[in-house]
Amino acid sequence: MAGSGTQEEPQNTSDERNKRRKRNDDETNDKPDLTDEEESDADEGLSFEEKVARRKKKEALRKKQKAKRVQTAMVSNLAAGSTIPSAATSLSRALHEWIRFMMGIVRKSKSIKDSDLPPSPSNEERKQWMDRKEEREATITKAINRALRRYNAKQLKKNPDFKANPTQLLTVEKDAAAEEMLSNPMKAVKFTSTLSFVSRVKYTHLWGKKCEGALALAGFPRCTFDWEAGYDTPWNSTMSSILIQQWMKCYKGNGVRGFGISASDNTPENQDEVVRRWFLNQRGNYREQLRVQELLQTPAGELQVQTNKADAKIKASKKRAHSKIHAARLAFVEEVFDSKSPEAEIISYIEVHSEDEVKDNGTRERTRKPWRSAQLDAFIEMIDKCMDKIEVIPKKIKAAKHTVDRGAYSPNVDTDSRPPKGFQRSLVSPTWLNEANRLTVSRLELCTTDKCRMERTLQQMMRMMQSVAESSSAAGPSGTAAS
Repeated sequence: MAGSGTQEEPQNTSDERNKRRKRNDDETNDKPDLTDEEESDADEGLSFEEKVARRKKKEALRKKQKAKRVQTAMVSNLAAGSTIPSAATSLSRALHEWIRFMMGIVRKSKSIKDSDLPPSPSNEERKQWMDRKEEREATITKAINRALRRYNAKQLKKNPDFKANPTQLLTVEKDAAAEEMLSNPMKAVKFTSTLSFVSRVKYTHLWGKKCEGALALAGFPRCTFDWEAGYDTPWNSTMSSILIQQWMKCYKGNGVRGFGISASDNTPENQDEVVRRWFLNQRGNYREQLRVQELLQTPAGELQVQTNKADAKIKASKKRAHSKIHAARLAFVEEVFDSKSPEAEIISYIEVHSEDEVKDNGTRERTRKPWRSAQLDAFIEMIDKCMDKIEVIPKKIKAAKHTVDRGAYSPNVDTDSRPPKGFQRSLVSPTWLNEANRLTVSRLELCTTDKCRMERTLQQMMRMMQSVAESSSAAGPSGTAAS
């Protein structure tokens, strides 16, 4: 028996040692990442290959842990929250316009000095609002305590052994609070109106005045959010609640008919979430607004603001023109070929279309994309030439001509442009491929299969152009055949 016990002892000791080692490994994994100095000390005595393998293993572990945290947060948010209507829904648009209407926010203004968002409440305004609320609560509490003392004294006079039950006390408290509110009603504070008088607003000023009255009774001196605070703070939560309540009165009074709101979307939860999201989105705009207002204090800053606004306007104009030419060319190709044709797939990439460059005199020039092959350039040029030829309505003919009238190519080249990922390789310029970085070309994953036979496509476009030219020459000035 003794010999048997002696043989089992090393095995138990080995098991315990393995358990301790596993526990120590688990504890090590829970520790925070090592610093560079600690990493260097830990790598001492290892070969270069072992160091690289160790660091790769730790990096893979970090990525796995980060992905797990992101997934957990996403699942938690999806499980806890409800689906918020998108900003394009009728409910969102109606509530957004209601808040802008009440706060006097003008979305578009030519003056750089016009602030989009009303200022946050000052410390004095915030203090007066909180003090008013606290004073009102203290007054009601005093009235309740006074009523309870009178009630107890009266009942004890009738019956010295009287003991009030909680239901009786609650009734006395409610009656006392209601009596105090009726005898000393809340008085509206002096309110500064900021209603928007823009003609395109869909709300009548009658509803706006009623909402301002409710805000004044609640002690607010004006309609604004505390942009630098959270949404659930006392000021912001009360402000949003009153805005939503008054909007619902407008909705029930048929004052929101111009938006076509779905009854299934118009729930209290959706209303609050729409206002919450709008508030959170505007906080960043308010910080930018404060920065601009600070710049406007000096002549140099005002000049910088004007320059930034002009640059933003040009950028937005270029983006609209880029989207417009892309949509027009794609519609033409889908009509001539097919919406599922290889030609339509090529033109569907917005990166294929060159952007405009606005000169100082206001004229436009096209910025050449150096990666486009000669065949692709020829195809796009033919599309622009034929776009107005297939139209029959004068208004659409004029619009098509205006869309493609973008001037000549600028001497400046868009060197930062790249082909879309997975684009057909034969439609990329060989010169650009030879000069481009190998890693860049590899990451583009260009397709070597010629889905679009550009030679055949160009021949088809040439035949169509010849047919259009013959039809135009055969027609008289009035559109009839010439004799």
